[in-house]
Amino acid sequence: MSFDTVLFFSVSIRFVKDWVTTCTAVNIPLSNSDHPAMRRFLKEKVFMKEPFLVFTSFKKKNLGEVYQREKEVLKAHLATKHVPVIFDGTPNVEGKCVLNILIPTLKKEKSRRILTYLADLADTVFLEECNHSTVSMAVVKCLQEYSITNEDVIVFDTNNAVYMKKAHKVALQSLSPHSLYITCMAHIINLTGDAFHRSFDHLNALMLCFTQMFFQAGFQKRRHLNFMTRGLPTGRKATMAPNCVQYSGTPGSL
Repeated sequence: MSFDTVLFFSVSIRFVKDWVTTCTAVNIPLSNSDHPAMRRFLKEKVFMKEPFLVFTSFKKKNLGEVYQREKEVLKAHLATKHVPVIFDGTPNVEGKCVLNILIPTLKKEKSRRILTYLADLADTVFLEECNHSTVSMAVVKCLQEYSITNEDVIVFDTNNAVYMKKAHKVALQSLSPHSLYITCMAHIINLTGDAFHRSFDHLNALMLCFTQMFFQAGFQKRRHLNFMTRGLPTGRKATMAPNCVQYSGTPGSL
């Protein structure tokens, strides 16, 4: 094998690793690399004469390496920091419990925002059984994997499910006794709003008729927006009211 051939493959391998890193960083699916337009661009513009840039080869040879490297960077970033731990579960299409564990930092990043990282053992934990024992074990294993000590956990944040509360009370509270336990405010507001609007059947039906009348008829919607815009300062435009009412009754009950 000639020196030029060795050099070519060396540069190509380095390019592929950089390509996988970049695509994953900006949320571009690696399968898009197999798109004819993308392959044509890579062949013509990035000296890729050999058609070895295939998604399956990316996934087998490079994705795992990139994942491990980024995971080590995240572990170093979270080391010795006081962090909250947010975890929530939901069923997937196969009926398995999907558990996501999120760890935000308390200080603003370079983007001047507080970022939250998905920090599970394999991005997302799939539990065969969803109960307080499996959830608490998954959370503890994740924290150990990222070298986050019990003393560094200052908040546990979950939803209002009974097994989530029990996971904290039975296991997590004893491991991090100085941590604060809170439940997700969005779940509480949702439960409060759901209980509140049930007592206003006529108002719910009215709002449902109103939203259907405008959102399903483009001409009426345009007339309504033009009329509402007349009362606004120059340069501003009216917008439709949010279609946020969920009502299970019938409009005919009015």
